[in-house]
Amino acid sequence: MSTTQDVIKKFRETVRRLQLIEKGDSVIIALSGGPDSVVLTHLLKRLEKEQALQLFAVHINHKLRGRESDQEAVWVKKFCKKLNLPCEVIPLEWSSSKKRNLQEVAREKRYEKLFEMAVRFRATKIATAHHADDQLE
Repeated sequence: MSTTQDVIKKFRETVRRLQLIEKGDSVIIALSGGPDSVVLTHLLKRLEKEQALQLFAVHINHKLRGRESDQEAVWVKKFCKKLNLPCEVIPLEWSSSKKRNLQEVAREKRYEKLFEMAVRFRATKIATAHHADDQLE
């Protein structure tokens, strides 16, 4: 089992080796509120000072799970406040198009909003979190 320090070290080395983030980058974190994006957020906060990063969290509320989606958005805001991390929650508007796969449409809308926020915050990177079982995005 890896310790927290081992995970941080491996993350730092991977970021450096793959040149994912450079000193002074402004990074939008796609923060769903799930375990992957929460861990990513913690890891990026660990690099924030040493890499002179500007971090901004963006939570896309797809509004597909009713009250649960809204509660998740509230949780994300509280989480970001504890980390002293600027956060925007963006609710999605849905049209009634049943001709396309819901997951595909949601992914397109999510990335559209993330790119809009990147322009707004003049971000140089968008960080998303996925694990080995996720479909490739």
